[in-house]
Formats: sequence, structure tokens, C-alpha cells
Amino acid sequence: MVKRVFGKVDGIEVNYDHSKGDWWNVPVPLDIDGEYVIEVIAEDEAGNQSFITRLLYTVKGENICVHQLPLSGHLFEKVERKICFNRMYPKCKEVQR
Repeated sequence: MVKRVFGKVDGIEVNYDHSKGDWWNVPVPLDIDGEYVIEVIAEDEAGNQSFITRLLYTVKGENICVHQLPLSGHLFEKVERKICFNRMYPKCKEVQR
């Protein structure tokens, strides 16, 4: 069972907050160019860690485009996925919701 999820967003370390079930939320620092490189690591109760994925999110206006990026030296397989964003709230000093 996953105990903790953490990683990086554009090189900044972040911890994911457990919501419910398999859902985790992550604070995303504002990036003016709209491109976010996300790295995700999951840790189980025994402390074993697994690098899950590395993604590139591009946000332009109302459109969100998600790309999986292969790591050098790793084989990579495309898997059909449905990614759903219910809401995106900016969390920075300049923007208040």
C-alpha cells in the first residue's frame, strides 16, 4: 500500500497530499511559460520507493497537454490513459482564489 507520494515539479521538491483512495493532490508552483516537468515517486509502508513516471504538462489557455517523457537508458511503452482535471487552482502570492 502506498504510504507517501512525493517528487519534483520543475525541479522543486513537492509532497503530495493524500485525498482518498488512490487520489493524491499536489501543490504546483506557478510557471509563466506554462510547461511543467513532473516527477513522481511512491513509497510503501516498508520504505520501498518506486519512480512512477516523468511527465511534461503544457498549459496554454484552457488546454492542458500531457506527454510522457522516457528517461535515458530506459525502455518506454505508450499506455493509453485517461487524465482528468476537475479544477486547477493557482497557488502563488500573485493570484488568490
